[in-house]
Amino acid sequence: PRAFFVGLAGQMVLLPFFAFLLASQSGLRPSFQVGIVILSLCPGGNTSNYVSYLVKANTALSISLTSINGILTLFSIPVITNVALSLFMGETGAISLPFGPTLVQILLVTLLPASIGVWIRYRNKRVSTILEKPIRYTTMVLLLVAFTILFLGSGDGGPNITLEDVKEMFPAVLALNIVGLSL
Repeated sequence: PRAFFVGLAGQMVLLPFFAFLLASQSGLRPSFQVGIVILSLCPGGNTSNYVSYLVKANTALSISLTSINGILTLFSIPVITNVALSLFMGETGAISLPFGPTLVQILLVTLLPASIGVWIRYRNKRVSTILEKPIRYTTMVLLLVAFTILFLGSGDGGPNITLEDVKEMFPAVLALNIVGLSL
C-alpha cells in the first residue's frame, strides 16, 4: 500500500505541481504552457505498464496505479486544466470527461488484458512462458507503429505541430519527463 500511495501522490500532486512551476518559468507561449500542465495530468497508461514489465519492475503496482489514476483523472483533469487555462491564458472552459466510456476503456484496455494474462499464467504456466517472448516483441513493434502514425499524422489524427514548435517545447517537455521519471 505504501508504494501505491507514494506513486499516486507523485502522479496526482507532485508532477502537476512541477508542471505548473515549469510552465510558469518556461517562457513558452500560453497554449504550450497549458499543454505542459495537461501533459502532467495524463494518467500512466498501458505503455508504462508495458515498460514496467520489460524492465522487470513491479507490473502489478503499475497496473494498479494506471487503473486508479485513470478514474481519479476524470475529476482532476477538468479542474486543473481550468486552473491552467485561467492562469496562463486568462480564460476557462467547460471541460469534462465522459465518465462511463472512460471507465469502460480502463476496463477493456488495462484490467481485462492483465486479468487474461494472469489467468493464462495461473492455468498453464508452460503456455504463458511459450507466448511471452512473441507477445513481447509483437507489442514492441505495434507500439512503435502506433506512435509513428500518431506523431507523423496531421490534421484530425495527429499533433498538427511544426518542427519549430517541437524545438520550442523540447526543453520543457524533456525537463518534465526527467522530473517525472525521477519522482
